[in-house]
Amino acid sequence: MRHYLARLHRQTLCYSKSIEMLKHSIRLLIHYLRFWDVPVPPSLIT
Repeated sequence: MRHYLARLHRQTLCYSKSIEMLKHSIRLLIHYLRFWDVPVPPSLIT
C-alpha cells in the first residue's frame, strides 16, 4: 500500500494529520484497487 499512498512513505512531505483522514484514504485506495473506480458523490458531478 505504500506504493500507492504517499502519506504512508514519509512523514515530512505528505502526511495525514488525523487518523480519520488516513482511514478514509486507505478505504478509498482499497475500493479503487478492487473495483477500478473512484466513488464520487452526486453533488460533485455537474
